[in-house]
Amino acid sequence: MDSATPLARNLKQLRTERQWTFEDAAVATGFDAEVLEGLERGSTFLSRTRLADLAERLGVRLDDLVN
Repeated sequence: MDSATPLARNLKQLRTERQWTFEDAAVATGFDAEVLEGLERGSTFLSRTRLADLAERLGVRLDDLVN
């Protein structure tokens, strides 16, 4: 059973579709690689404002990132 959050699944999908490492994603978004890795693991949480910023930097809608 997959217990990953929609955010974790969607972020990983975006990153892998773009063939980005965590370091690549960090450079592209301006977020630390450790933060992005934590989001994918479900161990790091961001405020809605920071999530909106991440979505914008990824070029996706916030709803598409978190749902």
